[in-house]
Order: sequence, then structure tokens, then C-alpha cells
Amino acid sequence: MNRINILFLTFFIVLQVKAQDRNMSIYDIDNLLGDYINIKNHPKSLGVNLKIRPPLRWTIKEGDRPHIVKKFVKGNGEFFGITITELPTFHTKDESRLLMSNVDFEQAILDEFKILDDVKVTERDLIVIDNYPALEFTLEGFYKMDGEQILLIFKFWIINYEDKSIKLTGTATDNPKNLDPVYDLIFNSIIFPDQYEEY
Repeated sequence: MNRINILFLTFFIVLQVKAQDRNMSIYDIDNLLGDYINIKNHPKSLGVNLKIRPPLRWTIKEGDRPHIVKKFVKGNGEFFGITITELPTFHTKDESRLLMSNVDFEQAILDEFKILDDVKVTERDLIVIDNYPALEFTLEGFYKMDGEQILLIFKFWIINYEDKSIKLTGTATDNPKNLDPVYDLIFNSIIFPDQYEEY
């Protein structure tokens, strides 16, 4: 077996193990990632230089709202979106880490979802995405439609990138936590190239 085959086999085994850790019964080739796309020159990117790899066989679409730069979608309601907005001030990485640790930051996020009933954060973790602190959390709440209460669950990753806020959103018609291994692959693919340029 040559080196390339060994590397691919090792990578696929790691994915299978991660899928089992996340309680997914099936992890197919569709969930591997495609080529990098760069949003730097996109009119909605606000100049953020970010590279990201979408899942293979997911469709890359333009965002249909003012701050949504791109979205990756699949036929069964799977969705991953990239939203970028301006922050009032510049934040260093240490300042962002401190801000995201504050309970008021979490409450400000919940306030954005007043359309939902009984909205709450069910999981929360401070992580790092390509050297930038990020808040990873799961939010759920009920939405009234045609007299019925529908449970909606969202996965979010918020990165304060200097004077911009980057929000990555994942959801699905089924529980989006079933797609955790896919989301892990996507956000672990993120690169902020500016920090690696030599001046």
C-alpha cells in the first residue's frame, strides 16, 4: 500500500471514530470536504480574509439576507451559514476571550431569538479556531407555526475577528447535533491567512 492510500485510510478511520464518538450510525463519503473557498473579496465579507472548505455534495449558495455571506445546503434541510457584521470596537484575542466568558454575552445572544419561546443555551464551550477564540454553543427553543410548537435547534460558533463578528450557524430539519462530525470538519478547516503573511 503506498503512502497516499495509507494517509487516506488513516484519515477515514479518524472520521469513523469521531462519528462514533458523536453517536452517528453512518458516516459516508458525502461528508468529506471539498476545495477551499475564500470570501475575502465578497461584497458582504467586510474585508474579512477567511478560507473555508464546504462539504462535498453540499450546494454553495449566496446569502439571501444582508449579512449572510455564504451558505452550504443539502437536500434534507441541512444548513451551514457564514454571517459577518461590524463590531463597535476592535477586540484583541484576549479581550474576545474575556468577553465570551461573560454571562452577559450569552444573554445578548439569547435576546436575538425573541421569536422563539422557552429559548435556552443547552451547551456552551470556549474553543479556538485558527488561533482565534470562539464561542461554540447549542441553542434551542420552540417556534409557533399553524398552532403547533416546533422545536428548533441551532449550533453556533461566534468568532470576534478584530473589529468584525463572524457567526457560523448550523442547523437541520432533524437534530443538527447529528451533523456534529461534519460541522467539526468545516470549522476546523477555517484559515485566517492574514496572520501567516510575512511583513
